[in-house]
This record gives sequence, structure tokens and C-alpha cells, in this order.
Amino acid sequence: MFVGLSIIHSQGIFLVFGYLISLIFLYNFDRLKFWNNFIFYNLFIIIGLISGSITYPLVFDNFNGNYFKHNSLLLSLTSIFIIYCISVLFKSETLKNLLDIIIIPFILLVAFGKIGCYYGGCCYGIIVIDHTMIPLQLLESFFYFIIFLYLKIFKKDSFILFIILFSIFRLFFEIYREDSIKYLFGIKITVILSSILFLSSLLMFILKNIFFIQQVEIKQLNFNK
Repeated sequence: MFVGLSIIHSQGIFLVFGYLISLIFLYNFDRLKFWNNFIFYNLFIIIGLISGSITYPLVFDNFNGNYFKHNSLLLSLTSIFIIYCISVLFKSETLKNLLDIIIIPFILLVAFGKIGCYYGGCCYGIIVIDHTMIPLQLLESFFYFIIFLYLKIFKKDSFILFIILFSIFRLFFEIYREDSIKYLFGIKITVILSSILFLSSLLMFILKNIFFIQQVEIKQLNFNK
């Protein structure tokens, strides 16, 4: 995108726009706790960026030594999911609840970021539906907006549900993605990682709800005594 003699990177513009929109949503979600949520939201993004950049060379072939340029949403969310599992293991409701809150505006950021990927030429691939060629990034963005609307309505367990849905969609999108991805035993590492993420997040969701049901039953028994 050109404005006068200056070059404006479209990908960066969409990321900034998505970030600002996500902050507006975060503010409207709970105005009294906005600053606490704001700090944690940015910490969440920073941790995701650092983890996604550090682990990038393990999965992708196109790494040129610049950690500031390369990042992977899949790797970032995998790292955050591990933190989520630790919080559940140690019964940290505060951390879990914060993740459930900030993941919804984060999905907005990702949805706009994927539009930026389309203009930036990364995460590329083409899906043909009824003889119509659809850029992979725009289809991903559409699905993220759908997930955002769904989780905005059904707010319970937002983070773990997003990870489940994200890993399912990512498995599908990896079929068409044309990035320089490393292979393990003839399978894309991103496919393996998405599968592990899906199975582990689904297992975590099931176990968490079983534990919740057991806790409710115990409380009912104690109440009836």
C-alpha cells in the first residue's frame, strides 16, 4: 500500500487496527477491571510473541536468523495452552478466569491480523470452492470472526474452547498452507502439533468438566446432610 512517497505496511496496519478494536472490546467487557485485564492482555501477547519467535526455527525452514520478523500463532498458542494447563493443575482460578476473558478480544486481533497476512503475503495458500479461488488468509480470518461471535455469546470456558476450535481449523488449513514447513516422518510438523494440541485440549476440557460435576455432587451431598 502506497501513500505519497511513503510505504505503509498493510500487515502492520491491520494488526494495529485489530489491537485497538480488541482493546475497545476489552474495555466494554468489564470497565471496572479494565486496567488489570489490559496489563494481563498485553503480557499474554508478549509471552505469545516471544515463545512463537523462539520456537519458530524448530518448525519452519524459512527462518533467516531474525527473531523479530518470524512468529507462529500455532506455536504461541501452544505455549499459552501449557500455561493454562499448569493453572488448572494448581487450581489457579484467577489465571484461568483471566485467560477466559482476554482470549475473546485476542481472537479479534488475530482475525484482523490474518487480513494483514493476506496483504503481507505470508501464511499463504489457495482453497478452491465451487470453482472460486479463495485466499487462505481471508478464509482463516472469516473463521476467527465466527469463533469470536460464538465465544462472545457462550463465554464459559472460552480459552479451552478456542484452543479446541483453533486446532481443528488449523488442521484443515494446513492441507492448503504453502509455507516452508519442516516434515517429520513425512508429515508436516504443524499437522502433528495441531493434532497434539487438539487431543490434549479436548482431554483437558473433558477432565475439567468431569471434575466440576464431581465437585457439584459433593456440594449437594454436603448440603443434604
